[in-house]
Amino acid sequence: DEYHGDLPQVYRLVRDAAGAAAIGDHLHRIETETMGLTTARNRLTPIAERLASLRAQHLSGTASG
Repeated sequence: DEYHGDLPQVYRLVRDAAGAAAIGDHLHRIETETMGLTTARNRLTPIAERLASLRAQHLSGTASG
């Protein structure tokens, strides 16, 4: 699957408590440099914020869908 190569770095960012901006920047690089898409960076903000919140939710034992 084409996304398997990108997942470890995204996981490391979340695990290491990177902020939403750093995660969003990484996702944007994947979309523009790796996938060749022309994506507006701000479109990725909600996704990056959700990913950034996963570590805190995991540590606190809460989850939201």
